[in-house]
Formats: sequence, C-alpha cells, structure tokens
Amino acid sequence: MRNEKIQIDRLNNAKAAIAEAITAKGVQVPESTKLDGYPTLISQISTSGSGGGKSIRTCRVVVGTAVAGWTENDCDYLCNGISDEVKIQAAIDALPEDGGEIVLLDGRYVVTGIDLKNNTQLIGNGLSTQIYSDTSIGPQGVLVYAGSNCALRNISLLLETTDLSGTATAIKITGSNTEVRNVHCSGFIGNTIEIASFTAGAINNISIINNVLVGGANNLSAIKINSCTNSIISGNYIIDHEEDGISIINNMCKYLNVSNNVISNVKGYGVLVQSGSWYNIENNIIETKQSESSGIAFGGSFGNISGNTIGGDHAMANSIKMLPSSVKSFVTGNLVFVTGIVTGGKEIVVENNVVIKNQASGGGTD
Repeated sequence: MRNEKIQIDRLNNAKAAIAEAITAKGVQVPESTKLDGYPTLISQISTSGSGGGKSIRTCRVVVGTAVAGWTENDCDYLCNGISDEVKIQAAIDALPEDGGEIVLLDGRYVVTGIDLKNNTQLIGNGLSTQIYSDTSIGPQGVLVYAGSNCALRNISLLLETTDLSGTATAIKITGSNTEVRNVHCSGFIGNTIEIASFTAGAINNISIINNVLVGGANNLSAIKINSCTNSIISGNYIIDHEEDGISIINNMCKYLNVSNNVISNVKGYGVLVQSGSWYNIENNIIETKQSESSGIAFGGSFGNISGNTIGGDHAMANSIKMLPSSVKSFVTGNLVFVTGIVTGGKEIVVENNVVIKNQASGGGTD
C-alpha cells in the first residue's frame, strides 16, 4: 500500500507540473482533466499566434542581435548583423492580424527596409537601439514603412553612405492613426519623414512627437506632408536640411497643430504651408543660418500663427510671409528678429508682434 501511495503522489505531482506548464502557455487546464486528456490540451498551444491557445508572446515579440551579446534565450528572433530585416520582418509577420508589439533590444540592426503592417508597434530602447543601413534602402527608397494603427518609438534610424545619387527616406507613413515618437533620424537623403497615402484621400490622426531629425548631404525636407488631417507635429528638433523643416503641400491637409518645434539651419522655410485649412502654428523656435532661408510661409486658410520666435544671424528674406493664397488668418504675438512680416492674401489680421531689427534699422511692434 505504501508503494502504491508513493506512485499515486508522483503521478499527481507530474500532472500538476504538466498542468502548470500548459497554463503558462495560455491554455486553461480544467481540474477534472485526466492524464490521457493532456495531449489534446498540449495540441492547443500555438507558437504563431493562431489556433486554440496563445503563446506567451502572441502579441509581443522580442528581437535581439548577437552582435550586442544577446542569445536565443533572450529573445524570440535573433539577428546577426547581416540582412537583419529578414528576422525583423519575420517577427512582424508572425503577429496576428489584430496587432501586436515588436520589441527591439539594444544593438545595431543592419537592414535594407522594414514594412510595419497595420496594427504594429516597433519599440526600441532609445539611442542604444539602432536600425542602420550603410548601402542602399529597399526598392522604394524607404527604411521603415508604417501603415495604419502603427507606432514607432524609442529607436535610432541611421544612414551612412557615400552614394548620393538616389533617395532614402527614413520613415514613410501611408495609413491613419500612426505615431512616431522619440525617434532619432540621421543622414537620410530625401525627406526624413514623409506622410503620403498610396490611395486617394487624406491620412488621419498622425502624431509626430519629440523626435530628433538631423539632415544629411543632398537631403530634402525634415517632415513632408502630402495629405493629412486631424494631426499633431510637436516637440521635434529639426536641424541641417537642404529644403524645409516642415513642408505641407496639399490642399487636403487641415486641422494640423504644428507647435513647440525647434528648427535650425534649414535652407528653405522653417515651416511652409502651401495650401489647406485650419492650422495652428504656435510656439515654434526657428533659427535660420542660410541666406536663402526664411521662417514661416503660409498659403492656407484659417491659420493661427502665434507665439513663434524667428531669427538668425543674417538678413533673412522673410521672417513670416503670408502668401497671396492665404485667407482669413491671424498673425499675432510673434517675436521676430532681423526682418519683419510680409503680408499678403485676404482678411489677414497682423497684430501684437514684436520685430527686433539691427541697430541701424531699428525695431518695433505692429
């Protein structure tokens, strides 16, 4: 009897250990389950995010790189510093259709391009997580594509190349409800961040917040918006771009908040609005150091341009220029150095601005 009890205790302990392991994989084990029922429960465990059960990381996949010392025990997908887009894309594609999160551990990932499918978040560990290319960027000249309901956070995107003949965009947003936050981009040819839909219609609800965008040789604008509504561009630091800091070019753009950005050393406009309506351009600091550059140019309607500080160490073409197409807008409470405000368009209110010129030309308010 004593031996039989020992065997029964061992069996119960084994069943409890198996049940605990299966439960940890996301499959519930009823208390009434007999030993011969465990194979059926085990078959419900999914490693791909589909099926009767769920793996521990069904909606959260971890990617590491052996170059930084990570091993297969640390992550779900391990890169090796060569064509890392293969493993990263496999991790993204393994997520269920209703979304998930890819976590990139610190290290340098050498890639040619990454496609964030809809409902995907790609999150790193700040500047210590680098997505890097030293040769060419994918077939469309884009390092990271972002679709709808995506997020790109806490990552550094770097391009280092001597081939300046093509274009290389860091991030291209092609869908709505997408966020780029705390991303550092450096060295890209072409536009650093671009918002442009592949189909007709505007993109909605985009947040570009607290990013550092550093230009490179032969690059274009830091942020170029072709179509976008109900969105915010705020808290970004933009430096060294050959064209505009923020360029908004389509009349479908509206309800945009462009605020609290610091824009320095761009050869075009700090902020250019060619058309569209209902803009808030507020509390930006724009320092221009190129003779052909200007602060803000506005050609839309229903714009509030207020609280901006604009200056430089040369005679700028215009600090704030209201283009002939501008309509029904306010230019108020701005602090402008070197040159004044050029008014154009119709029904434009310009008041309570401070213009500080050099000592020879004097200064004043309007």
